[in-house]
Amino acid sequence: MPVVPPSVAAVPPPRNESVLSEIECTRVLRVALRKDAPPFGYINQDSAWARYCGNFAIALQRSPG
Repeated sequence: MPVVPPSVAAVPPPRNESVLSEIECTRVLRVALRKDAPPFGYINQDSAWARYCGNFAIALQRSPG
């Protein structure tokens, strides 16, 4: 048995440009959050994002720029 098992996720294809270049060109920053990782982020009883990661993403959205 190999010491490092094979990956269970597909390897994404190579990018044509860097992530920072894409953000600069599109002016879009994509954010992904887990909804089951308290205290960093989760969906509360009101079906709203709660805690650190959700608050940070919302602050980024409201940031001028």
